[in-house]
Parts: sequence; C-alpha cells; structure tokens
Amino acid sequence: MNAVQSDFQQLRIKLILFKSKVRSAVYGGNPDLEFFSSSGPVNQWFQTVGATQYASAPEFTAMSRLYKELVATASQLINLYRSGKIEEAHDGLRDVEKLSEQLNKHLSALEEKLV
Repeated sequence: MNAVQSDFQQLRIKLILFKSKVRSAVYGGNPDLEFFSSSGPVNQWFQTVGATQYASAPEFTAMSRLYKELVATASQLINLYRSGKIEEAHDGLRDVEKLSEQLNKHLSALEEKLV
C-alpha cells in the first residue's frame, strides 16, 4: 500500500466511525460532539493530510464540501433527536448515507487518478 492509498484508507475508516457515531447519537447514545468538532479526527484529516497533499484536486474540494454537509446534517439529526423528533432523526440517516456515498465516490476517483 502506497502513501496515497494509506491516506485514503485512513479517511475511509474515519468516515465509517463518523457514520457510526451519528447513528449511535440518534438511537439514544450520548453524542460525541468532540468527534464532530473542528478538532475531531475527520476534520483534522482534511486540515492536515488533505489540505497539504490533495488541496489542488477538484475531487478534494468536492470532498471537503460534502464533509461540511455531513457535519451539518449530523448536527441537525442530533438536534432533532434531542427535541423528541426521533423518527425524523432516524429518517435523516439516509441523508448521511447519501452524502457519505458521494464523498466516497470522489475519494475513489481521486485515488484512482493518483495511484
């Protein structure tokens, strides 16, 4: 596995954990707000590895935008859950999945271009 593949594998793992934490939060777990913050691992990847290695790629720009949408959606779902709109929060997990799939599509395209 080369450096690009390693970088992208790290991000994929962090995104799986991100989705897991969102799902946990809207099914009654305590939300890990630190994980979703600017100091969280996914955001740190974008600010360090991504910004230094891949910032010039249009796919990276799309990935960054989609990640921001993921964070906003996660926050919205957690707020829905907290306000008692549990079914709406559960239904919103589909949006998280769609955004994640789009982000992964750009990630795979960038990886294919660079490997």
